[in-house]
Amino acid sequence: MRLKERIKTLFARSEGIRVTFIENEDGLASSRRNLLAGNLLGGMFSSLISGVFLTSLILSMMQDAPVVKQNSFLGSVTMISLATGLAQIVSPLIMERFPKRKKLLLILRSFYHLLNIVLLGVIPILPLPLDVRLWFFLGVHLIASLIVQVSSAAFSVWHVSDLPDRTRASYFSIVNMLSPMITSLLATGASFFLDHMKDGGQGYLGLLILRGAALVFAGLEIFAFTRIKEPEYAPSPKRSLIGMLTLPFRTPKYLLIVSLTLIYSFGANFPGQYFTAYLLEDVGLSYALISGITLASIPIYFVAYPLWTRVIGRTSWLRTLALATTLYLTPYLFNAFTTSDRWYFYPISAISAYIFAPGITLVFANLPYMNLPEANQTSYIAFYSTVGNVSGFLSSLAAKSFVTATTGTDIAFLGSLFQNRQFLNFIPCVTLLLTALIALLIDRTQKEKKAKRSPDPKGV
Repeated sequence: MRLKERIKTLFARSEGIRVTFIENEDGLASSRRNLLAGNLLGGMFSSLISGVFLTSLILSMMQDAPVVKQNSFLGSVTMISLATGLAQIVSPLIMERFPKRKKLLLILRSFYHLLNIVLLGVIPILPLPLDVRLWFFLGVHLIASLIVQVSSAAFSVWHVSDLPDRTRASYFSIVNMLSPMITSLLATGASFFLDHMKDGGQGYLGLLILRGAALVFAGLEIFAFTRIKEPEYAPSPKRSLIGMLTLPFRTPKYLLIVSLTLIYSFGANFPGQYFTAYLLEDVGLSYALISGITLASIPIYFVAYPLWTRVIGRTSWLRTLALATTLYLTPYLFNAFTTSDRWYFYPISAISAYIFAPGITLVFANLPYMNLPEANQTSYIAFYSTVGNVSGFLSSLAAKSFVTATTGTDIAFLGSLFQNRQFLNFIPCVTLLLTALIALLIDRTQKEKKAKRSPDPKGV
């Protein structure tokens, strides 16, 4: 009996995989498998060229430049990535002119890979003055970022058509469980490889080899995307930019969904790099400890993502968001009280974040598609993404202003004194609670409206 029960449990756990990727009742199982492969490959190529590897590429180009100039250029690259997020708002004006977009999107994606992986990688060795190379780098980075932002909403509309409600939670759970594990292991291996190449005086060659591997992953991503079916898009009337911007305001139920990302994004981006600097400079944690803790996320995610998927199935998307955001107060509160004497609060914070974050990640992966009208979907999703980007950008500006204004000042709160970068963790606590309250309000309103539309069985 024990063996039989274990077999039943195993099949129950794999039911989401079977329904999502194997059963083909809707004829889209193959598309979902290729969508999964494409998303995983996208994370793999990105992990080899972004983050520390992009910083290393820039520093290799500017190795003889003053530190002030290096920091200024790194800041410019970051600001371009944030600012181009606003370009999503014009995406519908371009994409909704095309009744079929798959070919255009794949061409744009291929061009993006050539710019982002190949051209950026060779700019440091071009026989040009440094300032010319820097401007060239910024220009290519700007164009590549614009391509991503202009096409991202259209990609989302295309791909979500292969994810009906019954498969969506399982799909997002699997992607968000596998992708961090694969990219973490790949990035860790790449870091050891690059350290080895740098020890031999061949750091730049090591970066080029990593970009070669990234190009292979990017090519496989494009191939996987070619095998995904494209839906018949609902016809969308031609609109001006003003008409497109005001469109979501005529759909209150979607505007409520957008309000969730507006509030959550502001808090999530507030501590940013400042708290990391606080951990390194004031708490005294090492890079090795901070990076090493992330490895704990791999086994935790294997348990947490399926668990939160079940919570969604037994409650609802929005009630799950309310629960997850409330529980996610835990890591921020531990962060806020982390000091050099209580340094062990940070590992506790990180582990609790790995447990509760999947609930938020799963819901936000589906959130842009909730209450989404049939027509003008690209416009709505572009608006949703733009609001999130603007909120994050404003949050970064507010945090910078706060830290600048309170430098050297201890803040009295809850009977304790906090350093300004430590205090930043209380702001997300407020936005998390607001997110939870609004999510519960929307969920309750939707259930009441659904109950009113449903016929009374006693009256039939």
